[in-house]
Amino acid sequence: MDSNNFPAKVELHVHLDGAIRPETLFETAKRRNIELKEKTVEELRERVTESKNEGLGAMLDIFGYFLPIIKGDKQAIAQIAKDFCEDSAKQNIYYAEVRFAPHILADENLSARDVVKIVLDALKTSCAEHKIIIKAILCCMRNIPKIAKDVLQLCNEFKNDGVVGIDVAGAEFFPTPTEIRDVFKEAHKLGIHRTAHAGEIGGPPNVKEAVDDMFAERVGHGYHVIEDDHLYKQIRNDNIHLETCLVSSFRTQAFLGEIQNHPVTTFLKDDANFSLNTDDPTVFATCLHNDYAMAEKAGFSKDQIIKTIFNAARSSFLPKAEQKDLLNHLKKIYPGDY
Repeated sequence: MDSNNFPAKVELHVHLDGAIRPETLFETAKRRNIELKEKTVEELRERVTESKNEGLGAMLDIFGYFLPIIKGDKQAIAQIAKDFCEDSAKQNIYYAEVRFAPHILADENLSARDVVKIVLDALKTSCAEHKIIIKAILCCMRNIPKIAKDVLQLCNEFKNDGVVGIDVAGAEFFPTPTEIRDVFKEAHKLGIHRTAHAGEIGGPPNVKEAVDDMFAERVGHGYHVIEDDHLYKQIRNDNIHLETCLVSSFRTQAFLGEIQNHPVTTFLKDDANFSLNTDDPTVFATCLHNDYAMAEKAGFSKDQIIKTIFNAARSSFLPKAEQKDLLNHLKKIYPGDY
């Protein structure tokens, strides 16, 4: 399926640090005098990509390897955000919500607030240049519950300046810490939009916790929700949006099986509210076009893929007036009933 069939795409689930260009990593290491075993950009690209479905552990190992290269570096963080805008524009992504955990990119010399400011400023400048719209979602981490209150405070501070929501990422093998659940309840009271990684590797209880206890309006991945009929029905009735990532689900082994049996085919059949996204395009050696091509392999028609683009726009965390503008823009490009 030709990417030109989709001249305006929308992406809701993509990690800023998972979209980092190997060139930017390589140049940053050189500038900061960080010695790498890899002597060329290509060697580094190979080190920081997972292209053989090695599972979640391999992905975490990749992040562990390259995060120290960019951590606390203003120039690198701004460059990653600029690169992200340029790469999105090249793929005809008209609107995206890019997520990151500011505390993971901060260090003793650069605060989490500084990180947010650097990213937002770079996004603003680059979006104007490329005539696209990109907003930010700030992530709490299940393994670092103590940062959750700070993340909420930053979401609140920058809610009129480019931050549109809060997320929780990290291992789903145990319940979300109380501090994070409380922060999501507070976000709900403050009118801050909420999404949560759940049901990727973890089972239906993770998804139930996200929607019932944390008031999540969207669920990152959510594949395993289909294992609980009652919960799956609740998700559909409440129009909870599922941010699915096809290539990623194979890379992390969140799904093991034939593409034709992937949970997204069930979501499609049942007219659930879901979208197609890349998750970590660099780490998983993918782009949105690949996820659309995989959806086609799973049996999606062009119109059904366009429908997921509209699902994403309607479930975006934009203020209502801006969401309406986004939908009007898409309707001009894709005339029809989506």
